[in-house]
Amino acid sequence: MKSSIKYLALMPLVVALAACGGAGSGTTDNGGNGGPDTTPPLISGLSVTQPSNGQVTLAVTATDNVGAAGYCLTQKSGQPLATDSCFQAGNQFTLPAMLPATPYYIWVKDAAGNVSTATQPWPCSTAGIAASTAYTAGSSVCMMTSVGELVFGLANAKAPITTANFLKYVNAGFYSGTVFHRIMGTFVAQGGGYTFVNGQFSQKNTPFDPIALEPTTTTGLSNTSYTLAMARTDVLNSATSQFYINLVDNSSLLNASASNANTGYAVFGSVISGVGTTTTALQSTQVQSNGSEVSLPIKPPVIYWAYQLK
Repeated sequence: MKSSIKYLALMPLVVALAACGGAGSGTTDNGGNGGPDTTPPLISGLSVTQPSNGQVTLAVTATDNVGAAGYCLTQKSGQPLATDSCFQAGNQFTLPAMLPATPYYIWVKDAAGNVSTATQPWPCSTAGIAASTAYTAGSSVCMMTSVGELVFGLANAKAPITTANFLKYVNAGFYSGTVFHRIMGTFVAQGGGYTFVNGQFSQKNTPFDPIALEPTTTTGLSNTSYTLAMARTDVLNSATSQFYINLVDNSSLLNASASNANTGYAVFGSVISGVGTTTTALQSTQVQSNGSEVSLPIKPPVIYWAYQLK
């Protein structure tokens, strides 16, 4: 049935930017006092391209009174010296789309050897970061897919069990390489449980135990448009990794009923960036019959990574 969200039978990356180094000779401050420049660059933006040919490109923008002179991308958390070999003149870095779930750090220096003090998580777009910053109700997760970026705001306080479970899978890097295996444009986009290799769907083994259902009657949340919820089997307490995005208002179908509060499907967040872009791309995915409904993507959208912003 359309109202069922069953299991079909078919990476934290952090950017740290910290201060280091003094002034270089012959470079004066922007106050015109003739002294050494001690003003570090200001990181004004980070952007990541939509995956193409298995790669993404990160572009860093920075402003400085004497100009940004070098950009460093590293997996080392220790602060580099301004003379470190990791610094390059260009502000773009090309990386595999399937990033490992390990931290990345970006450092920007100016001609005087000052390194930026700003901090910003990566990889996520400037719009995604802004949405995460504005979201104050709980944690947030940035997810890059082959059809665009999604940022989820999570309801930690209202749905603590479900939120903690989702973050556990996110921080374990479980979602990298999984796909949206069920899409109905006027219903839901469901993913997080299957891979798609050589034209074949394969269910991915989940490393964590199923969780208890947090029904909508308990959380006060609802399966309205662009909310995030967990899929499960006919067993109430069976949700593991699979989640779905409500592409329309499904509150009448998927909420717990008034006569039986311990039913329905657990909502635990919403899409706070990507509505109208990535969600539209998901809705437009070409699908075929899976034998019981027309929901099987011909070219399943791939989840390249998901990581916790805050």
